[in-house]
Amino acid sequence: MATERTVISALAPCEQYGASAFVPAAKGIARFKMLDDKEFAECYLVGTFASAALAILVSSAIREVLVWSQRVLAAKVASRQPDSWSDVGEVERRETLHCEMRRRG
Repeated sequence: MATERTVISALAPCEQYGASAFVPAAKGIARFKMLDDKEFAECYLVGTFASAALAILVSSAIREVLVWSQRVLAAKVASRQPDSWSDVGEVERRETLHCEMRRRG
């Protein structure tokens, strides 16, 4: 069961939802004979789909957080705001160099 969620969690951030559908399908083929029992079949289906949905939701949420943090970092770098006082001197040096290069042509 943990292997199932691991495989689906690895495929979901890549948006390979079709490939992740093979995991429950293979699991169903492996337990085909056991699905004759109605009670087991219901528990099996609900558990499998809940596990897959949880894996997809969690890994997609992690992906969104990573994308968001990357955008925030890119915006911060683009605005050239210094992180600390030691970076202020570096930003000033870059601006001075940029101004000198514009004056030279």
